[in-house]
Amino acid sequence: MKLICGGAIAAMLASWMLADLRETDWNPLVRTSEELEGNWREGDSILSLKSNGEYVCSGKECGSLAGAGTWQRSGDFYVDFSKSGQLLANWRFVRRNNGLVFAEGPDLESLSLRYVHDANNAGTKR
Repeated sequence: MKLICGGAIAAMLASWMLADLRETDWNPLVRTSEELEGNWREGDSILSLKSNGEYVCSGKECGSLAGAGTWQRSGDFYVDFSKSGQLLANWRFVRRNNGLVFAEGPDLESLSLRYVHDANNAGTKR
């Protein structure tokens, strides 16, 4: 009985994960960097991308991005984050539930969804 229940739970989880992936647009149309500007949130942490190419990240989820640095779009679906000319991170952005989300990981198979873009606060200045 335990094996059947365990198998059913595993199948249900796999189904949810597959549905979750289907709801993700891995190649979103983002025409300009302005669409990426504004606040991105993960838990209590806020990553603010400013129009002048600077970012500020505050909160425990920031990790190596904590504090201030620079950002720039890299290719169609990536953003580079740097401090003092040193590349810290290269994150892919995807679209989920009609909003942009940063995904972090070494390759497409192991990406984890991170900061969610606050579209209501897009286009921050300075």
